[in-house]
Amino acid sequence: MSVPAAAAASVEEGGLRYIPALDALRGLAIAAVFIHHALAFPFWAAIVRIPGFHFTPAQTLAVEVTEWLASGVDLFFVLSGFLITRILFHTRGNAGYYRAFFISRACRIFPLYYLFLVLCFALPFWQLPPLGDMPWYLTYLSNYLIFARGSWQSPILDHTWSLAIEEQFYWVWPVVIALVPRRAIPYVAALIAFGSIALRFHLALSGAGEAVVRTFTLSHLDGIMYGALLACAASRRRATQAGAAFAVAGLAVAVVLAVTPSLAAHPALSWSTALPLAFGGLVGLVLGRAEPQPGSAHSPLQVSLSFLGKYSYCIYLLQQPVLWTLASFIAAPLYLSSGSLPLVWLAMLVASVPLVIALAMFSYRFYEAPWLRLKSRLLSEPIAHVAPRPG
Repeated sequence: MSVPAAAAASVEEGGLRYIPALDALRGLAIAAVFIHHALAFPFWAAIVRIPGFHFTPAQTLAVEVTEWLASGVDLFFVLSGFLITRILFHTRGNAGYYRAFFISRACRIFPLYYLFLVLCFALPFWQLPPLGDMPWYLTYLSNYLIFARGSWQSPILDHTWSLAIEEQFYWVWPVVIALVPRRAIPYVAALIAFGSIALRFHLALSGAGEAVVRTFTLSHLDGIMYGALLACAASRRRATQAGAAFAVAGLAVAVVLAVTPSLAAHPALSWSTALPLAFGGLVGLVLGRAEPQPGSAHSPLQVSLSFLGKYSYCIYLLQQPVLWTLASFIAAPLYLSSGSLPLVWLAMLVASVPLVIALAMFSYRFYEAPWLRLKSRLLSEPIAHVAPRPG
């Protein structure tokens, strides 16, 4: 969101109350995803290419632990489902309902995304898909490219799969909200979430690769639908109860899947099912406590996370090119000279965090902000601005 995260009280934006705490959750999500890639990329970009290298048990465990941080994308999905559904509920029935929504989304998302693609394909620095694959990325269908070929395609562009899922959600969900009776929306969202989980299990147990299971739109809609359910609950001031229900459900699912012998060989199914529920619980509980107390101050942690949340879109886009490039130059020489994996990780974070944040701040001020001002001019009655997840 564009309102400063340090604001002490909620404000009205487009008729909707701004919730500062959600910026902090967005910051938490981008921090998790960024750290995941900062810790994982040194292996895949460089260390595994060292002649004679073999993973030690400790290194194998470390890589597996970093995979949990990738679930920050699911927190983004829950936030997006909540915020977009909330906006659509608020503007449903208004003149220019579709126009306002799509102009708002286009001005926020398209300029930076397409500039990113142009730069990636124009600069000869990275391992990219063939130029003939570019239409998949231009049309927000990169996750279907992964699905069609059964594997990841590029360490520089693969993360756009989550942006593709969100954009496809933006195409369809406004129509659902406009046409389906509001009282039926929770049932629709719950049905979609259940179907998405069932399809994910079917794909995984049928032998589909991890990339396919994770990035296929229809098997990864549960988190977005949990956010939509939270928007339904929040409209009735039941966000806390919904959050508690999600948290309990997430714990129960994790336990059941962990003790089910037939699923024990598929731990990714457990965390990919339980964590979105847990994030639904987190968002719901935060919503229930979102009203600031008079005279209350934000903690340094919340201020820092809110700062990251403001720039999360650009950080998300830039992270993989920056981290892969740094890993290619830093990881192998440092690991060969020191043999210390923690030192490699520390060097990656020290080198990448200031660089990516500085680039994101520059982008927001000089490139993204003018497009946001254009959005305001195009809309006679602007709706609330929602920063995209990404991913």
